[in-house]
Amino acid sequence: MKTTALKLTGIAFIAMATFFASCDKTETDLNTEAQDQNLAAEIFDEINEISDEAFAKSETLKSEDGMRNFRLGEKTVVTRTMTNAMITIVIDYGTVNDTCADGKTRRGKMIITHTGRFWDGNVTSTFTFENFFVNDNQIKGLKTIVGSINDAKQRTGTITDDGEIILADNAGTISWTSTRTRTLIEGSTTRTKEDDIIKVEGNGSGTLADNSTFSFTITEPLIRKNLNGCAVVPVAGVTKLVLSGGTEIIMDYGDGTCDRLVDVTKDGETTTVDMTGKHRRKG
Repeated sequence: MKTTALKLTGIAFIAMATFFASCDKTETDLNTEAQDQNLAAEIFDEINEISDEAFAKSETLKSEDGMRNFRLGEKTVVTRTMTNAMITIVIDYGTVNDTCADGKTRRGKMIITHTGRFWDGNVTSTFTFENFFVNDNQIKGLKTIVGSINDAKQRTGTITDDGEIILADNAGTISWTSTRTRTLIEGSTTRTKEDDIIKVEGNGSGTLADNSTFSFTITEPLIRKNLNGCAVVPVAGVTKLVLSGGTEIIMDYGDGTCDRLVDVTKDGETTTVDMTGKHRRKG
C-alpha cells in the first residue's frame, strides 16, 4: 500500500507520452517531428513512475502493494533523508548504464525533494537531474509539482516542466516546457494505483532537434485509467498539436473505452491510429 506522499506522486504526474504519435496513415513508424515530441513527453512524464517506485523502495515509505519496479534497475540505489520538514530522495543508477525491467537503460541520478503534508494543505515536490541519461539521451532541467485538495475533496496537482533532452550520437537537443493540472477523480480513498482515474488539463510547447517548434493544448480534458493495459494511452479527451508552419493535428482519445485507439485528424482527413507498440526514438 502507498503512503500519502506516495499517492501524491501517483496523481500528480500523468503520462502524455502518446500525445505525439504519427498521424500519417501511410507510415508504420513515427515521423521525425512526432518522434522527438513523443520522446520528450515520455521521458518527462515517466519521471512520476520512477518517483513512485523510489518512494515505495525507500526505507520508511517501503510498500510493494500496487507497485511494480519497472524503472528501477537491479543496481539502482535509493536513499532517503529528512531535514526538518523536507524529504530528499536520491535515485542513483550508477555511472554505467543499468538495464531496467522496462527495457530502457539508465544511468546517473535523479534528486527529488518533497515538502509539506498532503492532507494538511499544499505539498511541493521538485525534481532535478545529475548526469542522468535514458537510453544514452541526457535529461536536464526542473520539474515541479504543487499538490492540494480541491473543494470537491479530490487530490489535484499543478505540474510545471522546464527541461531539455540532449540526444545520443550528437543528434540534437529537444526542449520541453509544459504546465498541466492533474485531478484524481476516482481512487483517492485507496492506497493502490490501479483504481485511479485522473483528469488532465493544460498545454505546453518546445523545440525539436531540427530547431523547429511545436505546441499542444488539451482542448477537452484527458481521462486516464490506471488499469492494466489502460495506463499508457488516455481513454478520453482531445488534444490539439500545432507543428512548425501552422500544421494542426487533432487527437481524439475516445469515449472512455480502453482500446489504445486514437482518432487523428490532419489536413481535414481523419484516421484511427492504434497506439499499441508505438515507441519513441532511441539513442
